[in-house]
Amino acid sequence: MPWQDELRPASFRGVPFTTRSTEIGGGKRGQLHEYPQRDLPYFEELGLQGEKFGLEAYVIGPDYMRARDALLTALRTPGAGTLVHPYRGTIEVVAVEWSIRETTDDGGMAVFSLSFVESGKN
Repeated sequence: MPWQDELRPASFRGVPFTTRSTEIGGGKRGQLHEYPQRDLPYFEELGLQGEKFGLEAYVIGPDYMRARDALLTALRTPGAGTLVHPYRGTIEVVAVEWSIRETTDDGGMAVFSLSFVESGKN
């Protein structure tokens, strides 16, 4: 099956959007110990960092302003929400940062840069 057939329609809190690109980041938490008279440090692992998800998304069409405003409302809503990531599936995340670009050259379209971090239990 071609990879395109496995992509999921993207949405956040049920508000659909189209994606141009995505990126995922993560890492390990820990404490770096460096000792005198020793050239190699010791890294004490303390678990994984929360994964971060970046998406370049857009809404387009003659009624794009309504879709733009619905996505903005979803992003501004406090707490975790469900992100349907086109490559990764359903993830509980918090929207931590976003920006919107609209131009008269690309009328009828709003381009979003979205940043999410996965949400667990307190």
